[in-house]
Amino acid sequence: PTKWGKVLRPSSMRVFNINPDGECEITLYKLKEFQAGESNELLPCVIRINKDNPPIYYPKYVNNLCREQGDGKFEDNVYSIKIDGRCIVALSDLKPKDQQNREYDENNLDPLFPGSHSYVTKESILDVTKFPIGRCGGWVSNLFGTNFNSCISGIAIIPYK
Repeated sequence: PTKWGKVLRPSSMRVFNINPDGECEITLYKLKEFQAGESNELLPCVIRINKDNPPIYYPKYVNNLCREQGDGKFEDNVYSIKIDGRCIVALSDLKPKDQQNREYDENNLDPLFPGSHSYVTKESILDVTKFPIGRCGGWVSNLFGTNFNSCISGIAIIPYK
């Protein structure tokens, strides 16, 4: 394993040519089906990849990326994702070893990172609870198959050709 984790049970593999000059816009919503609420805490977070904002090759905390938008509490609160443009989005349940220090620090990553709930997509997601990255919540949620919580706390965004 590396400091970025290891692949334990891959379900598939697809190879892309990255485009470091590519552009895209990723919108993270705290509600399903790209809905945004009226209150400040339910506003979506928009992350742009362009000449001024380079690709994010390794997962970063969504809270750090969204700090200036809405209330900034996006960790484990992302329920739909809109992808505009040609970008691969890698979602992880990135967690630091020290739960008190929520700032990104590659020396403070859990050795099990990126966790068992990671997901990679190039398509928008209306409802993350339909995928493993949106199926956290403990044994009660898993037993009854309801009331799942989002596990998304880390995101990488890579433009492709």
